[in-house]
Parts: sequence; structure tokens; C-alpha cells
Amino acid sequence: MTHRLAAAAIAVAIVVAISAATPAANAQNTPDEAGVRAALASCVAAWNRHQPPAFADACLTEDVWFTEADDSFYKRFRGRAAVLGLIDDGVRNTTLSWEPTWIRPQPDGTMAVRLKQQVETASGKRFTSDPSFARLRRQGGDWKVYFFTSHERWAAALMAALDAPASPASPASPASPPQAQRPTIVPAPAIPGTEPAAYAARFGSPAYSCAYCHGLPNQREDPKRARIVAVAAAAADGAALRRAMGDAHLGGILRPGEDDPTLTDAHLDAIRLWMRSLRDGRAESAQGVLKIHNPRSPRDEPARIAALRAEGGWKLPHDAGCRVGKALAGGTHCEIRLPSGARGALVFQLRRGNGLDPQPVRLELGG
Repeated sequence: MTHRLAAAAIAVAIVVAISAATPAANAQNTPDEAGVRAALASCVAAWNRHQPPAFADACLTEDVWFTEADDSFYKRFRGRAAVLGLIDDGVRNTTLSWEPTWIRPQPDGTMAVRLKQQVETASGKRFTSDPSFARLRRQGGDWKVYFFTSHERWAAALMAALDAPASPASPASPASPPQAQRPTIVPAPAIPGTEPAAYAARFGSPAYSCAYCHGLPNQREDPKRARIVAVAAAAADGAALRRAMGDAHLGGILRPGEDDPTLTDAHLDAIRLWMRSLRDGRAESAQGVLKIHNPRSPRDEPARIAALRAEGGWKLPHDAGCRVGKALAGGTHCEIRLPSGARGALVFQLRRGNGLDPQPVRLELGG
């Protein structure tokens, strides 16, 4: 369950597709709520039998949209066949827990559910997605999941939309049959440190989600794929990344997506900048606090700060949460309280390791 993705603007664009009207008041302990809780428990039990078709039969509608990434733009994980391809390895090799934290009946007779999801691997590593978000509807008298995402930012945006007035011209809901044609492509924003929508898209018929753009640097079983972050981060632009995709140093592993017409240079440039943030880390300043982020996967080895300095006359506070030697697990950050009136820059560099050679990151302070 490693896939991640995406821009807030895209999430906002799809939220109306998940809910066509303002929700009814939250009902407590109704027969419908009890049925939904029982259905979710059945889903979890089926997953934990480690048989993907059995999970699909017990839990999912035929037109289900089920994703671990923000799939709002590409909609690649709609329909049972696409979903089974996505979750097959997870069902076979992990243990699932879903904890409903609220259940809201909707005016169209469906149910919206906020979930805390935990997935545990055979080695005991545990990954939490809170919030996750599910929609269920009745099928043959049983409650079935027709929409689910464990992507926390997208889930939060979709749940926020439940409390907002709906547009009179709402598009079709996720219950609609999946579309066979490719989506209309718009240029992807290339923003350093921002996870782009293209990151979790499928490109090339054999490709699956972001595995063709992000191999774990420490992924021993496939050393060629483990080179993807380093090679993509070193590319000068999207066109250079395209040329690198079929080169021998990656063993041609990306070639299936190389000629995909939906994989534009703009998408590749956004992916390249995201790979750079995975290699180097990312810094931001907000409301007098500097943050150094490690955007890598929690499954990667922690990244350590190898160098950290203040430039322009200000000094790092003695109690700064970021310091040389600080270990940051994937998906976490440390903080530095910025002295009042500080000008100049913050420069940091992560320690070399896990197949990556991070470069210095410089954050200019606001004037």
C-alpha cells in the first residue's frame, strides 16, 4: 500500500462526484448503520483470508472505484478488474483493519464512512491511513463498497465536500460504469516538492501506478527499479527524463510507458521534481516556523540531516527541532522556530545512503 498522490486542486475538482447533495443528519445506531458496520467487518475478514477474489465478492461492487492514491484525474482504478490488479499483492500479503469513526447516511440512500485504516505486513510493519474514506450502497440487499480511498488528503477533501452545498450541475458519481477511453490531458504543474497527479497514474499497458516512477531506494529484490528515484531526480527536465526511461542503466524498465501519449513532458517534469524532493528532502516556511520534510515512503530507511546552517546573519536556535544527525522517518518533518526579523536563508543536506546522493536544499527567507 505505497501509492501516494496529488494536488489539492484536483481533489477539489472531483469532490462533487462523490456526493451529489448535502448529507442528511448523522444517524446513530440505526439498522442501516449496523448493516454498514457489519459489511465493513465482512470486508476486513475477507481481506484477511488473503484471497483477492473472495475479498472482491464479499466487499466490492462491479463498478467499484478503489484506490490508495488520489485517482481523481486519471480514474485508472475503476472497475473490479482494475482494482483487483491494484490490491492483489496487498490482500495476499498484509493484514487489514478498518475502524469506522463516523457513518453518515446520504440523501441518495448511500452511506459515507470515515475510516481509520491500518495495514500490517508479515514482518510486523504497520501503516496507518487516517482518514480513509468509503462510500457504500445496497446491492442485492447487502451493503457493498463502491468507492474507497486511503489517500489521506483526498479523503479529507471528499469528506469536507459532504458539508458543502452541491453544484446544480454535478457530474456522474463513482457508481457510474468506468470509462474505457483515456482522459483528456492537461499540463501537470511542475512544483518542486509537490506530489503530482501523474505520480500515481498508469502509463503503458504493463505499468501499475507509481511503481514505474518510484522504486524504493532500498528495494533489494529489484536493484534496477531502485535506481528510478536517483535517475529521475538527476534529469534536467521532462524530456531528459523521457530519454533516460529506456536507457540501459534502468534495464529498460520504464520503456512500456515511454510512448504512452498521455505521458507528456509536462507530466514527466512534475514527476522529476517530485523525485528530486524524494532524493533531497524539502523545506518550507510558514508563520515563523521552518520545516524540513522527508517526503520518502515510511518503508524507506530514515533520512539523516548531514548539514544544516543559517545564512544571512541569523542563528539557529539552541532548541531547534532540526539539527545535524537528526533522523527523519519517511513522511515526517522537523521544525525550527524562526527568530523575529530573520533574513537570509536556511541550507540543509541529507546524508548520502539508500542508493541516493542528496544535494543541498536552500530555502530563502521572506523579506
